[in-house]
Amino acid sequence: MQIKEGLYVADAKNVDIALPGRFIGRRGYAKVVPGTNMHSLWVSGTGRALVVSAGQLCALDVRSKQLQPLDFAVPHSATLAYADMPDGDIAVTDGRTMARIKPDNSVAAMIAPAPSPAPVATADAGNFSYLYCFAYVDALGVVGLCTQPQSLVGGTVQFDVPVPPAGLRTQIYVSHPNGEVMYLDAQSSGGVHHVDESRLGGECLSLHKQALMPGNALGLHGGRLYAVRGHAIYYSQPYHFGVMAPSNFIAFASPVTVFAPMPGGCFVVADKTYWLQGADPATADLLVVNEHVGIARSLARLPDGRAVWGSSQGIVVGNGAGEVASLTDAVVPAQRVLPGTTGATLRVERNGVDQIISKRQHPGYGRAGVTMEAE
Repeated sequence: MQIKEGLYVADAKNVDIALPGRFIGRRGYAKVVPGTNMHSLWVSGTGRALVVSAGQLCALDVRSKQLQPLDFAVPHSATLAYADMPDGDIAVTDGRTMARIKPDNSVAAMIAPAPSPAPVATADAGNFSYLYCFAYVDALGVVGLCTQPQSLVGGTVQFDVPVPPAGLRTQIYVSHPNGEVMYLDAQSSGGVHHVDESRLGGECLSLHKQALMPGNALGLHGGRLYAVRGHAIYYSQPYHFGVMAPSNFIAFASPVTVFAPMPGGCFVVADKTYWLQGADPATADLLVVNEHVGIARSLARLPDGRAVWGSSQGIVVGNGAGEVASLTDAVVPAQRVLPGTTGATLRVERNGVDQIISKRQHPGYGRAGVTMEAE
């Protein structure tokens, strides 16, 4: 194909482009890690590799080419999404549940559940009213989900606290006599706790909150964890990554296919391409920057941090200022993105040429778009 700016290749199979006008046969491939029905391959910013094999999430040791099964079973139809956490953990979701993978590859709940069974409250004779609730806290001080507040009337109050799960302690929140606000009274490893007038701390951070909704894409921005699910993006409380208020979501007119956090905002691709500008999603501006839709799971990153994904405008690149530009639309017009289309994008450097390879796939239909950018 020849246009004003030069020559372009319309179709090529099993070849790489080297210098202008030269083609080199693409290298073959060989199995290096045995597995069954492998998918959801991902590498963290620190080089930790994860992949699903035979319905089990596994850590991949790249040097030994060995798989270490983790305690996270994956439903047959699920595809995983991941995100690097600030503390070195990796968040993972299969669309049904959410967990965090520790640096030692142990798997823990994304947030501790509300205590169950909950401590039992008793009080002697008296006319004071008390409010109380409970939550687990881990060794790092992360507070789990909170029980619903309860009340009792009496004089002095005590709680019979069951032994919490390993690695957790039970936080007891109690109001002052006839008070309306519950404050931290104690942290218990189990046993009987007698309430006095002292209070250790403030209100429970997860009171009237819920667990962050699992989804099919994850991202971290502005100290919050975001999860994409259907037409909505759900986001956590600041630095309380597994917890959200019931109102912590942004809804769009069609399913969100691409979510790309950047330093100054986030690209969100749904019925159009939006730029969510700002760190606080509750007050951030939602700007339309492109009229095109995206291909689910096609997001990748370039070495300079820019986001690249497949769309109805071909392969597009988004920068930190919220600007989107197509790399291919002027040369090879993109095909319409059909509902249910998924894809993948990969940046590689071969034969002295930077390449961005973006593939789309639809049940019964497949197509790949490729652009090359010489250094």
